[in-house]
Amino acid sequence: MIRELTSKDAQDLIGLLQELGEQGHNILNLEAHLGTIQTNENTYFFGYQENSRIVAICTIAKIESLTYNQRPFVVIESLYVLKEFRNKGIAKSLIHFAIQQAHSWNCYKIILETSSQQPWKHKFYENSGFSKGEKTAFIKRFN
Repeated sequence: MIRELTSKDAQDLIGLLQELGEQGHNILNLEAHLGTIQTNENTYFFGYQENSRIVAICTIAKIESLTYNQRPFVVIESLYVLKEFRNKGIAKSLIHFAIQQAHSWNCYKIILETSSQQPWKHKFYENSGFSKGEKTAFIKRFN
């Protein structure tokens, strides 16, 4: 089942974030941050729950725009499914959910970036309707 994530999901998210390679999360800080995300109407943090456990996450952010008749666009970030739950259609469900949300916001496009070089992931995104090579992304990271 796909649903919005809340501060009550912090414990499940700690394990998921650790598998993703994120270390050092504090449960109280994570709970507070989830509460903050919920109050931001342009950010939607959702996940897939199986047997009362969050096994996948996705974040979408709506960005207002002056172009394309002032229609917003969406950025998908942090799409991740726990390894033991992969190949069950969960990521496909999350992508479909994100696309439906973007449609409901009257967005003109969705941007999805991945740092993965794994061809199967690229094929998955292409099969989900995303095109590769249409734009070039440049990233500046901060410590």
